Amino acid sequence: MESICVFILAENRLLREALSRFLSKKSDIRVVGSSAFSTRIVEQIARLKPHVLLSDFAAFVLSDLQFIREMRTAVPGLKIVLIGMKADGETLLHVVRDGAYVLKDASAVEVADAVRSIAGR
Repeated sequence: MESICVFILAENRLLREALSRFLSKKSDIRVVGSSAFSTRIVEQIARLKPHVLLSDFAAFVLSDLQFIREMRTAVPGLKIVLIGMKADGETLLHVVRDGAYVLKDASAVEVADAVRSIAGR
């Protein structure tokens, strides 16, 4: 079975490194890249063609509410998991409507399970 390719987008370097290290130990998940948010992040992620984008909410806030749509256009079939989301109901509804799966206070194991679940494994 093919590994689930994941890109980690998080402002906090420690979070990126910890998630990358944890997920890389899973036989069915492969981290293809990680980064903080930047103006060229959509192109960077699109080049790598991950199955799942795992992002903290801080990175999402730095973009605008079009980010999820832009990512899903750039990488058709991309699944998005947002972690640590603390937002008003309208923002949450917008994010979910655009196709993101949201985890507020997930453990590392729950994040790995969400990646598998959203990837259909």
